Amino acid sequence: MRIFFILISLIAMDAWLTKAMLAQSSAAKGVGPAIQMVPAIKVLPGVSSQPKVVEERSTLPGRSVVPAGAESTLATPATLTTPTNAPAAKPSRSVLLSQAFLKQSFDRRPSVILETLRGFDTGKDSPGDASANAETESEQKDETQMLKDAIGQELRILSRQVTLGQWEAVRGFFWSMEAESVQAAWRHLVQQLSTRPGFRPGQPVPPNRQRAEDHDLGPDDFFGLIDSMPGDMESDDWTKMGVLLRKMLTQGYDPEPILDTLQRGTRRVGGDDPEGRRSAARLLFHSGLETRMLSFIPSQEQAIQEGDAEALNFRAVAFLAKHGQSPDDQHLQAAWSASQAVLDLEQVDEP
Repeated sequence: MRIFFILISLIAMDAWLTKAMLAQSSAAKGVGPAIQMVPAIKVLPGVSSQPKVVEERSTLPGRSVVPAGAESTLATPATLTTPTNAPAAKPSRSVLLSQAFLKQSFDRRPSVILETLRGFDTGKDSPGDASANAETESEQKDETQMLKDAIGQELRILSRQVTLGQWEAVRGFFWSMEAESVQAAWRHLVQQLSTRPGFRPGQPVPPNRQRAEDHDLGPDDFFGLIDSMPGDMESDDWTKMGVLLRKMLTQGYDPEPILDTLQRGTRRVGGDDPEGRRSAARLLFHSGLETRMLSFIPSQEQAIQEGDAEALNFRAVAFLAKHGQSPDDQHLQAAWSASQAVLDLEQVDEP
């Protein structure tokens, strides 16, 4: 009897194991439901984080398992953030051109002019070579570097135009620049041509360098440089151009052709326009040709009537300079009369 019960127990256990194995095999093949209790997934801030139990449903082979309630884990617009490492804005062409222009050198030494006329390039790439190099290396450079290279080529061409005195082309270049940067660029060009090569502005030239080659500007170059400025010229600009004219006169240029041009007038200076004639007087005042200012300024009576202190000051300086050249009491009296008229005005503008 005892053996009989043992056999019955073994048969029941075998049947139970067989049933369990069949159920497990069916679940593995996707036949029949197989429910498994798993912990709830983690949710984003703002969604209830209370632990809960969800069902993980098995799918057919090759398909992903999507837990119930998984849609709560998707990012919403409120949870999206803006990248903090956004690329910096690229500098504009105007900014790059202005920066490069203030580093550009210009040369009008006679030897450089002759070399340029002969077709020599003084060690720089020709426009064709530069274009070929740019095409070859364009794939290896970013957009900003390619823009810098193009600007550098434009400035090299401009430098040749300055050397050859092609002032209409120079004027066109300045007119193509942005208004906020063109004045600084033009003043840089004036400073370059007013300073002896190899020296800083205002640096004294030692005696052993006095005969060193310097920039050479003729009357046409001088007026071409003035007319190339598209913006308004300030008092300091006329002062610098007057100093440059004085330098030209010390190099041996005859002042008469310059005075004739001022009488005829150019785009910006001289002629019949009152402002142009006043600009001519300012040039002559700073160039050492004070005695020639009288033909470009109004009479003393007109200056007093208009309250023109600058014109009265110019008259006083002009007559004093005439007295220095040829002493005459009438010159001194005229200078004194103009000075007294200036003092009688309510407001005095020094020249």
